[in-house]
Amino acid sequence: MAPEGPCRWRVGWVLGVLAACRGEAELRPGEVLETGVTSAMPPGGGRLQAGDWRGELPSASRLRSSTPPDLRAERLESAGPRCEGLEQDGDHPGYLRGRCGGEEVLLLLATREAPQRHRAPVALFRLAEALGFRVVPRTEVGEFSWKLLLEGARDEETRRWLERELAVKPGGGVSGARVRWPGPTRPRNLRWSQEEQRYNRLAASMEPVAAAQVEEVADWIEVQVLDYLSASILRRTFDQEPGGRIWLLDSQGAFLEHPEAYAVEQQLAKLKRYRRWPGGLAGRLTALDERALARLLQAGGYEQWLVHPRPLRELVVRRRALATWLTFSGGG
Repeated sequence: MAPEGPCRWRVGWVLGVLAACRGEAELRPGEVLETGVTSAMPPGGGRLQAGDWRGELPSASRLRSSTPPDLRAERLESAGPRCEGLEQDGDHPGYLRGRCGGEEVLLLLATREAPQRHRAPVALFRLAEALGFRVVPRTEVGEFSWKLLLEGARDEETRRWLERELAVKPGGGVSGARVRWPGPTRPRNLRWSQEEQRYNRLAASMEPVAAAQVEEVADWIEVQVLDYLSASILRRTFDQEPGGRIWLLDSQGAFLEHPEAYAVEQQLAKLKRYRRWPGGLAGRLTALDERALARLLQAGGYEQWLVHPRPLRELVVRRRALATWLTFSGGG
């Protein structure tokens, strides 16, 4: 005769305990499957009611990853473009020069001391592209494999620098900027040089410019506009091709958090002396309002922003000041 009442309940409880000891018990709420998934079904299989939950949360030691850590890291380390012939570029401190993905490039990689230094050059390229300027070569954010970077080092000195300085993410990834090499160039001094004086004089004059110098002067004006908008008050050099084309290859000092106000005012004062301007510049500056600039430079989550909030607000103010001056002075 089967036991009834409290006696039947006690017998069922004892049998359940014995079954659990033999490994035959069903999955209970809060237990962890071999796949790492936790059962979240409340007792009885129905809606969770107040007072029904009695299980404890699984400890971290009980969780199991569905992908072995070593395989996951191996996939990350092998991602990104394969580079070769990487060496430190003496003309552009902090940059590596080599070939990545079949093209000659400059790499500005995140380091332990400056994990976000690669963002400003990318931001300046996007700003230049939005304004229709051509003086900044294509510069893009990239993810690189630390393992592949080490394999691509030209010499032992570069390899030791990569091992010592880079900010390596869990899994072996490294963030950076990839600058397309425009061709043979040489760095030129920007401060108190004959080139600076000559270009400023031609930009501020309405005298005819020799055909061979038209492109140089146009490039120079674009450089000055970009440096003012981005508060690049620390720029000391630019790069120039043998034919005269000007390039901005190193823009780590763009979009400073706290630029010296007097230096920025001097940049604007110099621009106000110019009489030659790219056609339609005032209209393009006006179109780049605060929302447009935020979409351009702060796309994605906070960790993906190229420019922080304060420099962006100051960029908006400088953009408005230059656009207003060009509109009322008849320039651009």
